[in-house]
Amino acid sequence: MKRFSTSFQKMLGVSLIGILKCPSLMIARYGPIHPHTAPKLGYSSFVQLGRPRGVEKMQDRIEIFLGDITTLATEAIVNAANNGLCGGGGVDGAIHRAAGPKLLEECQSLGGCPTGDAKMTQGYNLPARCVIHTVGPIWRGGSHGEYEALASAYRNCLELAKKNAIRSVAFPSISTGAYGFPKDRAFRIAFQEISKFLDQSKVPEKVVIVCFSEDDYSRYTEAITEIGEADPKSREL
Repeated sequence: MKRFSTSFQKMLGVSLIGILKCPSLMIARYGPIHPHTAPKLGYSSFVQLGRPRGVEKMQDRIEIFLGDITTLATEAIVNAANNGLCGGGGVDGAIHRAAGPKLLEECQSLGGCPTGDAKMTQGYNLPARCVIHTVGPIWRGGSHGEYEALASAYRNCLELAKKNAIRSVAFPSISTGAYGFPKDRAFRIAFQEISKFLDQSKVPEKVVIVCFSEDDYSRYTEAITEIGEADPKSREL
């Protein structure tokens, strides 16, 4: 684990804990960040760092954020919704509460959303301008198309972001809560699909993967490290 000089840490305005290099991947972990230091880390246009306990940075376009997705000012955030787009528990409920009642009103006009698909609304009271709603699969043992449905959810969100020229988008962990998708597998699918899409498209310019818990944060970084140590061209699960 490489340590950086005090002068370099002062230049960033943060406590840089360390950096881990993989064949096609660079992961850097930062200590607590004050909002005034955000521009120095490239967050000036979209990320409000009020509650995070750490940030992981991979390459230039993908980041892991430990904190509350409803506080982020990316141009869009992704909601792990249900088929009826009627709000619910977990991140879905948190986004609806933060956005206010007008979000539900617009969602009710969309006619629901099939599993693996995505639809977009305004962000209303959220810092994010838009919300991309997607429905991940319910885990039924892995033999009912769950892997492809989850991959499709990530791809369709990114396609919708590209279609609407959205430069920055934040994802929660889709399907790993009440829907029961195994986290380690879900995290690998998420990173694989996001990486593949960004390899082929310049938009969105930035993708933030949001982890709400320390456990998710640790599992995500472990999964990404394993992928980075494998063949960087294949990124196979």
